Amino acid sequence: MAKNALYDSNATMYLLGAVMRDPEVLHESGYILSTEDFKGLHKIVFGAMYNLSVEGLTNLTPGDIDL
Repeated sequence: MAKNALYDSNATMYLLGAVMRDPEVLHESGYILSTEDFKGLHKIVFGAMYNLSVEGLTNLTPGDIDL
């Protein structure tokens, strides 16, 4: 089975949206995500969201991620 067959882009978008609403969830011990869990553009977006949350932003917007 191809690895891409197991990657659900729609589910990934929902996950990224949830993280955008509450980026502090990335720092809770029960949730372990890294850029290796994502592909392509999703990997870049997650990396930006994670870095912004480390800097202390608690409410992310698409503009924050774009910058």
